[in-house]
Amino acid sequence: MKPYHNDTLVCQCCLNEDKSQFTEKFVKNDFVVLECNRCSFNFIPWYYRKNINYTSYKDDVVLQQIRQGNNWIKIQRHLLRFRLIRKFRKTGRLFDLGSGWGHFLLAGKQLGFDVYGIEVATNPYTYSKEDLGLPVDHVDFFDLKKEAGSFDLITLWDVLEHIDNANAVIEKCAYLLSDGGYIVIQVPQIDSFIATRRKEKWNMMGLDHVNYFSRKTITH
Repeated sequence: MKPYHNDTLVCQCCLNEDKSQFTEKFVKNDFVVLECNRCSFNFIPWYYRKNINYTSYKDDVVLQQIRQGNNWIKIQRHLLRFRLIRKFRKTGRLFDLGSGWGHFLLAGKQLGFDVYGIEVATNPYTYSKEDLGLPVDHVDFFDLKKEAGSFDLITLWDVLEHIDNANAVIEKCAYLLSDGGYIVIQVPQIDSFIATRRKEKWNMMGLDHVNYFSRKTITH
């Protein structure tokens, strides 16, 4: 894949770089959302987001709230996700990219998966590592050193919408995935009923979300 450069606008769906093929879809106070005319993918240009830093994404107040919360309730939510996942993969090596507070990995561990995760935000990483005792690393995904086929299942829960270079993320996930493995992705859906009604007032539209996938573009 062609390397990504910050001085270039690239559609992460079809890799279009022709600026004449991008039009303004939504206009907000501090940014615009562009649409690729070739594939209909919507995204925020990188230059609106250059000061975004996810290492401090959740502050100490949120950390204390998590520590005071009920882990059992959180795990039940993730067990519902595994009800779907286990239709395709009963067990195996599970990698959660952007593992957050770690409750999904904890649920997977309880179900017998060999779990591993990475998290760039400091407080969620600290909690999942120290409080839950999970095998999680504090590392950027592009710096992760793992062999091809290292995992049977890779999950991205509300992650891909945050990453400017989404296409390279999927490419590396494919490299890390074993033959017959699965990638599970959850993202906000820009062609959902609520999003199409709310348009630029949709509460999922903000500078922390760069990619706005539809059913069509996430499949592409």
